[in-house]
Amino acid sequence: MRDIFSCVYRELLRRKGRTIVNVLGYVFAGGVFIVLVHLIGYSKYAMSQVLDTTGPCSKSGILSVSEIEGVTLGRISKICMELSGKCTSCLKLPLDQKGESFMADLAVTGLIPQEFVEKVKALPSVRDAVPFLLFRMKNPNDRSVFSISGFDVRNVSAFGNNYCSPQNVLKGSFLSPGKNGSVMLEEAFAISKNLEVGDKIQIAENVFPVIGIVSMGIRMGKSDVYMSFDDAKSAINKRLLAPLTDECNVMFVEAKNTQTHSQAMESVKQILPGSVTFTYDCFRPASKVLGANDGTVWFFGFLLSIGVVFLSMKSQLSSVIERRHDIGILKAIGWTNSDIVFQIIAESTTQASIGGAIGCVFGYWFLHGATATILGDSFSSVPVSLSSELFFGAFILTLIGGVIAGIFPAFHAAIKTPAEALRMI
Repeated sequence: MRDIFSCVYRELLRRKGRTIVNVLGYVFAGGVFIVLVHLIGYSKYAMSQVLDTTGPCSKSGILSVSEIEGVTLGRISKICMELSGKCTSCLKLPLDQKGESFMADLAVTGLIPQEFVEKVKALPSVRDAVPFLLFRMKNPNDRSVFSISGFDVRNVSAFGNNYCSPQNVLKGSFLSPGKNGSVMLEEAFAISKNLEVGDKIQIAENVFPVIGIVSMGIRMGKSDVYMSFDDAKSAINKRLLAPLTDECNVMFVEAKNTQTHSQAMESVKQILPGSVTFTYDCFRPASKVLGANDGTVWFFGFLLSIGVVFLSMKSQLSSVIERRHDIGILKAIGWTNSDIVFQIIAESTTQASIGGAIGCVFGYWFLHGATATILGDSFSSVPVSLSSELFFGAFILTLIGGVIAGIFPAFHAAIKTPAEALRMI
């Protein structure tokens, strides 16, 4: 056994150029493996800042049904008794049912008791659920129709990424918590009505000062006028047959991440069987990108590994062919086929182990140095630590590559008889 290792050492030093090339191949493979693993981690981290932490948001509402006979007399209908045992706000209808209504994405909706919002909020797949009011009413002066929305100003974080936030303010300021009595206007509505910050607008019987002009794009819950939940509730009550108490007509539901979004929506429908969910479908292809990127990176990593092993095998086979006379002499003096196989595989794995260890160290150096410089601050927030498990895994993979690269040349040498190995062509 000692003779075998001495022969391994001698052969590696005798052909320094080939040894260096093989070792560099494994250095490259080990380093690239470390970089690929962290690249996948960085990709997931960067995308999760947009997808996972934002959380896909949906809104749910109960679609309105036709009036039930006897509702104007205050009787609780049979269907209401079956659903909840109490009145489900059928009396809370607009005074002008032809021009005014609770709405969501132009669909007329009914009302949702806020106790259901708390039930949805408690779901494990849901990050947050908040009540919301969206009502279409007529202007008392010119009878034009406009929409108002009411949200909890104290919980801007729940709406900010999907509804309205201080970042959407074009002029003026955003609504302040605890300071009711003011409104913000959508930019298009403000232009059409020739309204600016500081002007006043009449909503129902109340007059509100305009403190901000916002532009929301195509986000969910878009309306002409943005108000605090309490102000919207007070204004809407003046346009209803019976006032709101603890109801809302829309519920904003934010899933914990894109992977739990579908589950969250199914759970909401179980709690509110008659609800209709409005959501953006862009999260579906976006969430798939996480897995698609991983697959692409691993595919190229696999091709790279195959290439390194193939080149090492070719180099090792060339070495065996060049040394066929030496191998024939060793067999003639008593070396067995297993000894020959063991030596050649030992040569290959020795080069792989040296190259793999250096490659892992180089990979971490590259991540801390060159990559951080290229990506800048966006990469500095990603934890890059020397994981013993990852280091050991990369080392083992390069070692396995060395074994694979040495197996074919080893058996090629072993099957030759001394006479065949010594014969000159």
